[in-house]
Amino acid sequence: LLILLHAGFRFGNVIATLAFVCLVGVVLTGIAGVWIYWVVPPALTVIEERAERTPEELRDDHAHVCEELQATVDGKSDIFRRVYQQEVSIPGVSMTPSIGWLFAPAIVERDTARPDRLRLIVKEIPPSEQEDFRKAMRLIFRKEKIEVSLYPQLRYDYLLKVWLTAHIPLSAGLAAFSLIHIVSVFAY
Repeated sequence: LLILLHAGFRFGNVIATLAFVCLVGVVLTGIAGVWIYWVVPPALTVIEERAERTPEELRDDHAHVCEELQATVDGKSDIFRRVYQQEVSIPGVSMTPSIGWLFAPAIVERDTARPDRLRLIVKEIPPSEQEDFRKAMRLIFRKEKIEVSLYPQLRYDYLLKVWLTAHIPLSAGLAAFSLIHIVSVFAY
């Protein structure tokens, strides 16, 4: 309000207008930041306690499971790899950040018939590879379980990064344009 009164509710100077726009942006993102910091840390604490591991530990475990899974599948028969590709392509929790992460929690659709289906499919796998197939399927289930635990943590982390991506440049713009405006007023 004071800035508007100072300007006489007129914006003829481009630098002053940009400073005011940045000010409004900083205030709005600041209000959003207060809400985010009021909600996110307690929610993360609950999620980490439930998972009993930090996001870093879950990421490391996820990477290890993916490496072990790839090592188990390498060099196997065509049918083994085909079934593996079908199972891995089943939509689970996306680990790729997206705008959807800001608005919705993970939705995981469970195929309750999947374990029975896999027990039948294992008979089609060559006998020498059946134990590795069972191991690969256990690893897929473990990977999906880790992803379900990791998703909320990554989602909140992404929310904080998106907020900072808006708030910090607006703050820097406000500081820069305000300084330029003040210097130009004294210089002219």
